[in-house]
Amino acid sequence: MCLTAIYWARIKKVFFAATRYDAANVGFDDLKLYEYLRTPIPEISTIKILTDRALIPFEKWNNSKNKIIY
Repeated sequence: MCLTAIYWARIKKVFFAATRYDAANVGFDDLKLYEYLRTPIPEISTIKILTDRALIPFEKWNNSKNKIIY
């Protein structure tokens, strides 16, 4: 997600299903960025939603023959 866009749009809640670790498991390893962003932003709350379909986009990307490795 683009944190700047969230901030400028004054979004107060961000719902997500897959975690940064789920993303890292399929090659989107942005964990270093999260080290820089450890300070919470009090104006925005994030809510993890539980769903059995959360990892489907990652699985499809991971199994794709056309993917670009980042």
